[in-house]
Amino acid sequence: MLKERLQPYINSVLKLLPLFFIIFDKSFFMSTKIHLDQIYIEGLAKNDSAIIQSIYKKFVPKVVHYIRNNSGDEDRAQDVIQEIMILLFNQAKANKLQLTCPFDAYFFLLCKRIWFNTSVVSIIS
Repeated sequence: MLKERLQPYINSVLKLLPLFFIIFDKSFFMSTKIHLDQIYIEGLAKNDSAIIQSIYKKFVPKVVHYIRNNSGDEDRAQDVIQEIMILLFNQAKANKLQLTCPFDAYFFLLCKRIWFNTSVVSIIS
């Protein structure tokens, strides 16, 4: 009995459902919040020396420590950091980077990947 009374409402909703998906694309459902650390990306795009100094002061020592503890030295660590800073600068200038996680985590992950890739290449060579 209840099902029969509700059926017209269910049919109405089912008819409107395709329209709903046309109006709201997938980005509406998969929206991600931009992290507050986006200021670092914006600062890089503007070539803001205060932001760049802040990155070197706050995030670089962790990377240097990691590389030193994984068969690297200060010079190799600085090479990795420079490569990542250039990459981030280019992405920031092109507006292709929106952080959804802390800058520290993203920066460290990129540096670790570059270090790992260069370490593997030097072992193979």
